[in-house]
Amino acid sequence: MSKILFSPVGGTDPLSNDNYQDGAILHIVRNYRPERIVLFLSQEMLRFHKEDNRYIKSLYLLYREFLKQENPEQLEKLTENALKPIQKLQLEDASLELYQIGNMKVETIEREDLSEVQDFNTFYREFPRWIHYSMKDLGEADTLLLNVSSGTPAMKGCLLSMQLLQDIHCKVIQVSTPVRRMNEHRHSGFVLEDAWENNIDNLEGFTNRCTEVKVPDFAYMIQENQIKRLIQEYDYKGALALAKSLPAERTEEYLSFLKMALQRSLLDMDSVESFIKHNKGKFQFPVKQAGGKEAEKSCLVFEYCLQMQLKLARGDFDGFIRSLTPVIWDLFFQIIEKDLGLPISKYIENVYSDTKVRYWKLDSLQQQNDEKEKKIYTALSTKMNSQDSNRKMTVYSPHFLALIQAYHPLDLVKNTAGDLRTVEETLRNMVAHQMIPVTEKIILEKTGFTPKIIMEKVKLLYSRAYQDCGEEKWASYDRMNESILQLLSKMT
Repeated sequence: MSKILFSPVGGTDPLSNDNYQDGAILHIVRNYRPERIVLFLSQEMLRFHKEDNRYIKSLYLLYREFLKQENPEQLEKLTENALKPIQKLQLEDASLELYQIGNMKVETIEREDLSEVQDFNTFYREFPRWIHYSMKDLGEADTLLLNVSSGTPAMKGCLLSMQLLQDIHCKVIQVSTPVRRMNEHRHSGFVLEDAWENNIDNLEGFTNRCTEVKVPDFAYMIQENQIKRLIQEYDYKGALALAKSLPAERTEEYLSFLKMALQRSLLDMDSVESFIKHNKGKFQFPVKQAGGKEAEKSCLVFEYCLQMQLKLARGDFDGFIRSLTPVIWDLFFQIIEKDLGLPISKYIENVYSDTKVRYWKLDSLQQQNDEKEKKIYTALSTKMNSQDSNRKMTVYSPHFLALIQAYHPLDLVKNTAGDLRTVEETLRNMVAHQMIPVTEKIILEKTGFTPKIIMEKVKLLYSRAYQDCGEEKWASYDRMNESILQLLSKMT
């Protein structure tokens, strides 16, 4: 099992000219003992390398220290010939030099034309190929070390993200400065031999300043930010799938809440009720279910309307249009029974069935036994053909609209109902029979209303059909999202 170190060369390598202690490269080699070292040199660092061979010399001196401590009889075999490259190569725009220092292989990647060392984009192009070059002989049991303490911020930042972006199995090593603050970069007057003699890291009991950066935590933070964004976009399915890929200890506070949000957006009322029962105080429906069938119906229709808002927020205009028909039918029906006091449910066959066709009981209505029957039949007569009175007539929302426009005292309700029925008829046929894109612009051109205005009209009729709900209730999904995000933030 071997270790390979890939490292850019920085301003405090190989040793600091101020505190005479290991730079990051030397310190990692001292503590991890890699068998192969790959050094990346930009234009400026290459100048120092050519000037006094300081990076190879320092590794040579460190390897001698290893031998003194562990295998002194081998010291004589380690000569200064190790300071000379045993091979030189040219790979595209880079020169490579290979050295053999005892059992340690050292390679320098020399990029003489690379001077823009502050440019992140440069290293997102450069480093992937050189890291994969470094990994070419890496076995499954071997370890790649990445030094994120040498080089420019662009180099360090790129290396730190490489494990995530390239899915590289490695250890990311950070070396803290001896003074626990930013190092000074002073190159003038640097003499390697003097710095080495004064290097206190050579002393027994030196402090190991290497730490392994927990890159998985960094990866989880990125995923959690994506989860936050998906929640804010009301994409609970995507957020839940991503959350399930995280360790359980990072999601235990919010995962069940997020799952409930998805179930709520699918109108799975029973599952939401189960969540409420087992998580007291975390969530409540904005329109309460308790209070009998009427309250349950009021809650269900409100949640359906909120689902329509979600479709708008997601840009699902096609889904929004298709959801108009059932809600218009229900709201019209409820307004007739509640506001107008006309018991039309008595005169509709299969009125509460979700599977059977609904028919008007024309035989009963034609008798006109009381004033209410008379009013219902009179309004329906305006929508009948001459043959309708002799056969079953299917119940449609235009029939309800006729009743509302004939008898409702408020012009606002009559006009809003008429607008919604026109919108439904126009858009439903367009979606069902034409292959055209359904966009906000198309909806406005076809109906004269934006999707948002159409939704406002649905809200108005809901307030007449069931109960008046303030904006806070209509913003229920946003409040729910805030609660989930608050729990998620506790884990990050």
